[in-house]
Amino acid sequence: MDDESGPVGSPPQLSAAEASKKSTPAPVSPLPPALVERVQSLAAEYRAFTGRAADADTVRTRLGLPASMTPSVAAHL
Repeated sequence: MDDESGPVGSPPQLSAAEASKKSTPAPVSPLPPALVERVQSLAAEYRAFTGRAADADTVRTRLGLPASMTPSVAAHL
């Protein structure tokens, strides 16, 4: 029986456009220096209080920033 789907176990091939979409990280908006200091301060307070590192969503939420800012906050943790 001849199967035209290719060898068993071969991974699906991505086009160049699909591959570039998967490897391109989300753009990171720059944060003003005062906000960077506040992000780092909140992260330090969180670690002192809980004993664990703060995640970007927690810090972003405490600052009242929109979800789209998570990558920017994470870049400074």
